[in-house]
Amino acid sequence: PIDATGSNQVCNTFGIHPQLPIIKELYDANEALFFANTGVLAQPSTKYDNWQRNNKIQLFAHNHMNLEHQANDPHKMKPETGVGGRMMDMLRKNGYQTSPNSVDGKQLIMKGFSWYGNPDWTVSLAETMVIDKYSSVGSEGQMLEFIKTINGLGEAGNSKFGETWSSRVSQSLFEYDEGKKVADALRDGIIDIGGYSKAGDSVGLQLKATFRHIKSRHMRKVDREMYFVTQGKFDMHGSDKLFENFEDTNGALETFIKKIKEEGLWDNTVILMTSEFGRSITPNSGGGSDHAWGGNYFMLGGSVKGGRILGTYPDDLTENSDIWVRRGRLIPTLPWDSVWSGLAHWMGVKGDTDLDFILPSRRYFDKCDMFTDEDLFDNFSTPHNVCLVEDADGDGIVDAEDECQDTAYWVEDAILDSNGCHLPTPSPAPTTAAPTDSPTSSPTSLYDIFYESESLLNSLDDCTDIKSSAGGARNGAYIDMCGAGSFIEFPNVDGGATGGECVLAFRYASGSERTRPCDIRVNGNKIGTLSFPLTGAWDNWQMQTITTTCSPGTNTVRVTSVDTGPNIDYLAVMFTAPPTPPTPTIPMTNAPTVAATTPPPPTPTAFQTMFEAENAARDSCSQVKNQYSGATNGKYVDMCGAGSWVEFSNVNGDLGSCTLSIRYSHGSSNTAPRPCQLSVNGAIVGSFNFVSTGGWDQWQTESITTTCQSGGNVVRVAAVDNGGPNLDHLSVIFS
Repeated sequence: PIDATGSNQVCNTFGIHPQLPIIKELYDANEALFFANTGVLAQPSTKYDNWQRNNKIQLFAHNHMNLEHQANDPHKMKPETGVGGRMMDMLRKNGYQTSPNSVDGKQLIMKGFSWYGNPDWTVSLAETMVIDKYSSVGSEGQMLEFIKTINGLGEAGNSKFGETWSSRVSQSLFEYDEGKKVADALRDGIIDIGGYSKAGDSVGLQLKATFRHIKSRHMRKVDREMYFVTQGKFDMHGSDKLFENFEDTNGALETFIKKIKEEGLWDNTVILMTSEFGRSITPNSGGGSDHAWGGNYFMLGGSVKGGRILGTYPDDLTENSDIWVRRGRLIPTLPWDSVWSGLAHWMGVKGDTDLDFILPSRRYFDKCDMFTDEDLFDNFSTPHNVCLVEDADGDGIVDAEDECQDTAYWVEDAILDSNGCHLPTPSPAPTTAAPTDSPTSSPTSLYDIFYESESLLNSLDDCTDIKSSAGGARNGAYIDMCGAGSFIEFPNVDGGATGGECVLAFRYASGSERTRPCDIRVNGNKIGTLSFPLTGAWDNWQMQTITTTCSPGTNTVRVTSVDTGPNIDYLAVMFTAPPTPPTPTIPMTNAPTVAATTPPPPTPTAFQTMFEAENAARDSCSQVKNQYSGATNGKYVDMCGAGSWVEFSNVNGDLGSCTLSIRYSHGSSNTAPRPCQLSVNGAIVGSFNFVSTGGWDQWQTESITTTCQSGGNVVRVAAVDNGGPNLDHLSVIFS
């Protein structure tokens, strides 16, 4: 028995199956709660409301209801996507590093929209094994490279079936590459799952695979992820196997939860049990139960506000009930939308716009009937009474007073004006110079800023997609443009305080036998057309440039294909001369200038690149913010106490000397330095002192010269004792 006193249910005592002692234990410890009479629902209904017409759902069939509950979109507003995938899409759009994962086979629930670059990963039950070990073509793995090339970018007019096949093959091979990295880490002892033993049947193996994948989270650089695990054998029309099935469930959960607690993740983990439908109350002639609708489900977790039953358990289990429909089936009174709403809030989603994207049917219910994280969790950020106001972007300013209803909500402590706005200054139209059509091997200016094409800040048409199947891209990913009219728009190209003549350099690949011309627009004005000629292969990258005048502040650069566009890796903005400052300054990658009292970095002799801190990996405490002004692109990372870190990966360069410069601010009233260790590729190479800058909006630079390896380097800045400063960016000068 469990005590439901205080849950406002028809009974104060309920029962849990004796084969599920772990659920009873967690409920009594206030770490488990139940949702009563819950199910997929298009709108509130009783049997007197023409419930079949109002709920256009293919009820009572496993295949249809399985899709319905995974999609949670009965009005079919977000076709071919799942509720978990859409949640991950919104979190990724707003700055989180996300990963939707289906264990042992892809599931609809984890599928989002392709343009958010958030693919559904398949987590295999077994560790990834080497394939093509004894290649029939060349050396080990060479056949795989051929397969990747064959299934790369297609051509206009290709078969949809062929393109679908190639897309699936490419995705599978990419997942294989990532899975092999995890398997290698397990073999080398970098990841240790601590003697995790099998518990239960299939569900035990799936949870073991889930835990193994969670252990690789730092390698994968994620801070929000979901896993979908399945357990079958509950369709008991004529037999009772609950004891056997629940024994498997209980054993699997006990082992998994024990390992999660050992990992220190229990407070950050939630286990939600769902099903396509409940079972009928009345038995059938075979002594079993039949397909029904509303059911009862549980949620487990260290932060769950447990020991309660939410929703409404039916007070009438007879055919006289308003929700009884045929053969002991009950219409749900708690929609899954409400449960997912509370979970989405806890994961970091805010604002009516994003919640409506995740839960398209939410608008058909009273908003105050939707849970927030306050209803479900001890550690919450969104009070339930937020339902009383309309706040599209979740910035805390009601829509009636908010002149900017698309303010980014994910940056904590963001400074907004009284109208809810935080907008860049509009830019005037630029003047233009003739484009240069000849590809160049690399940028040559000393004032380079790189804007990655796969960044979620960019806008893409519905067809253009983010991909990673071709090699050689700067950060491993690029955008694959489609036919005529396809585009990519870079919305935050920084022109600095004064603007000036600038070169826009596009790194691209075109492996087909024709040029791929594109129109280039800056702030809405066409400045020319680049031809993007053949590069010889899709993994052979070249540059095309066009010179124009960048306006002060933020510029928007759009590339639109005339016929069919190329693959684009990044946009590099190169200023032909540094802005003339009113006082002596140190030019740093077209960032806001730094006072001359700051020790200058060495003069670059080859090329200089910049890596924004807000795009780097970081510990779970350090946060991306925009509270203080002066940071490049308006954002920075606020480091935490001792041990907090920011890690820049894929710092590409040549073997030899490199100068690593960190732009930072330290405006604390405690002016003691905030020292940090600098490591390159895992080896400590020096320390930054990070002295006080006199204010959080006053930025300075500290530099260390060391040796970088050829290709990708990993650079980490880690706080030593007093906590780290605010980090704006890493600037690297290779000489």
